[in-house]
Amino acid sequence: MCDGNDDCGDGSDEQDCDKPCDPWMFKCKNTGKCVPKRFVCDGDDDCGDKSDEQDTVCKNPERNCTAEEFRCANHKCIAKAFVCDVDDDCGDRSDEPADCATREVPRGWTKCATSYRAIPDWAFCNGADDCRDGSDEDPSRCPACDPIGEFQCATQNKCIPRRWLCDSENDCGDNSDETDASCGGTSRPCSESEFRCNDGRCIPSSKVCDGVIQCSDGLDESQCTLRSCNEGMRQCDDGTCIPEHKWCDRKRDCPSASDELHCTDHPNRRTCSPFEFECTNSVCISSKFLCDGDDDCGDRSDETNDQCRSATCEPPLRFRCAHSRLCLNILQLCNGFNDCGGNDFSDEHLSMCSSFSEYGDCTSDQFKCANGKCLNSTLVCDRNDDCGDASDEIGCIKHNDKNCHSNGDNGGCKHLCTDLTGGGFYCHCRDGFQPDPSNPFDCIDIDECKSNNTCTQRCYNTKGSYLCRCFDDYENNVVVGAMTGKDCRAKGDPANVIVAADDKLVQLAMHGGGGTNRNAAAHASNEESNIIAVEFDPRRELMFWIDSVQQKVFRSALPNGNQSHEGQELDIDFKALGVAPSALAVDYLTGNLYITTISQVNSGIIARKKRFSEPRMNEDTGHIFVTTNDGRYVKRVLGGRLQIPTAIVTLPLLGRICYADAGLEAKIECADMDACHCYY
Repeated sequence: MCDGNDDCGDGSDEQDCDKPCDPWMFKCKNTGKCVPKRFVCDGDDDCGDKSDEQDTVCKNPERNCTAEEFRCANHKCIAKAFVCDVDDDCGDRSDEPADCATREVPRGWTKCATSYRAIPDWAFCNGADDCRDGSDEDPSRCPACDPIGEFQCATQNKCIPRRWLCDSENDCGDNSDETDASCGGTSRPCSESEFRCNDGRCIPSSKVCDGVIQCSDGLDESQCTLRSCNEGMRQCDDGTCIPEHKWCDRKRDCPSASDELHCTDHPNRRTCSPFEFECTNSVCISSKFLCDGDDDCGDRSDETNDQCRSATCEPPLRFRCAHSRLCLNILQLCNGFNDCGGNDFSDEHLSMCSSFSEYGDCTSDQFKCANGKCLNSTLVCDRNDDCGDASDEIGCIKHNDKNCHSNGDNGGCKHLCTDLTGGGFYCHCRDGFQPDPSNPFDCIDIDECKSNNTCTQRCYNTKGSYLCRCFDDYENNVVVGAMTGKDCRAKGDPANVIVAADDKLVQLAMHGGGGTNRNAAAHASNEESNIIAVEFDPRRELMFWIDSVQQKVFRSALPNGNQSHEGQELDIDFKALGVAPSALAVDYLTGNLYITTISQVNSGIIARKKRFSEPRMNEDTGHIFVTTNDGRYVKRVLGGRLQIPTAIVTLPLLGRICYADAGLEAKIECADMDACHCYY
């Protein structure tokens, strides 16, 4: 909280940052972040703005040092162990007074040869220059090794336990513990209860074929099917050996659960309790692990059953697959594997997974351009536009031999400053910013919403970043950090597809992964029927269709489950109007129905393409009518320059309708819903 980053996705973790911190916490100056007081003046920038390391705090005369700390002359507090260690930890050398050379060292410590610096006795001859003059690695000062329990390394005189000898690990650092004559040239002989790996290492025989690789090359787990298990053990299908008493105990002890699939010789095997779920492979798991996104059964039957497709799958710790309806653990998202199964892939889709690598994807030795491109740092400030947007050349400063630390002002750079190898430095920006063309020392915000972003619906630009949000009728399926708003799902039940099939409307359930669920959502009252157009009003839960044989429009309620409805004829007499309906669309805001028609004479042309040899028809044979959803108040809204309208859609938020004309002058055009203006 209060670290300057929108971790919640809604900014709530960055609110109320002006409130005071707890008495044991320190309040950062710029961000308002609270950090433990023990982090103050420890040399680390815990606040991110260095306010916890400022001299006004660390060298404040009123600051109290703890019993384990030493107060410097400048009032800075340092650890008592840093006193008389030759390092100027205070900054004014008050921790290195003149009497350091005559002070007695604590018991178990010894002074170095050329300075008053003291180190613990155990640090002598450990391979590291702790004294900084090499005197602690002088063989004459190395302690003698125990002749029975220890081994002395060849070049460093380091003492190691003798049990580390000949174990195929370089404990000495010079490999002398592995090349000693007692190792027989390579490593010690393995005992009867041990197994030798190809690298000479000895491991316990009980570790062979136990499902865990011990040898560096996996020799202990290879060709297990050709081996015989020891007495009291039983072999799994993959060759792994498990204790015989674990066979058919309703637990998955073999990696493939084969110990629970071959149980004909265990007629009295226990059944799963009422508080357990029986997997397809006969393993019993606790019911609380059912549909939790983890493969507890080993065959995923606890995550792919019908119960899981309808079980609660609430973010942020769970993710519902878009089509298979499986519930996944959030850790399974964007892992490079299609955990949703089949042809789903919704757990790996680009807009969501790109959030993981959107920023910070360049290595430490690379320069990140404002456009996201990564360059080798040596190409910066070489007078070539290697980035393509000149961001590698804008902030270059190469004069007066100045560097980032010359005046203690970060080179004058407002964001980041990096020294150049041949002298000079360059200013560059934090993620989400780009160099200011008018000021090479400053950076300006990148408006990701105007360019490249990974939002699926709404985008809101913020300082240094951007936020994704869903439309009102949609909800976030993932609410984890930068992934929030990048997987928007429509609220309500999963969608069904309803298609016209002769005299029926057939409902197809496209979710669930179990194929399609075909059932008649509605049917015409007359067997002589041909449904040519279907439309839906989701807010009023109505559907409409056109019967070309009867030249009528019908409506019914949307189906629920396996329901089927008889269509209700709308009170519109198309024959009296001399037209036949060809397409329809619903304005979901008002519920009004827009219907395209053609003249009765030309209605048969809808089903086929007009030939050039046929006579030219009247230009005004097509019309568009609007009516209420029950067929009342019919009104013609458009009837000019329209010949064979075959399709129509409504755009309520824009107040427009768009339609296709398949006449001799084929076209797609739009008009206001009252047909006052047309847009070609």
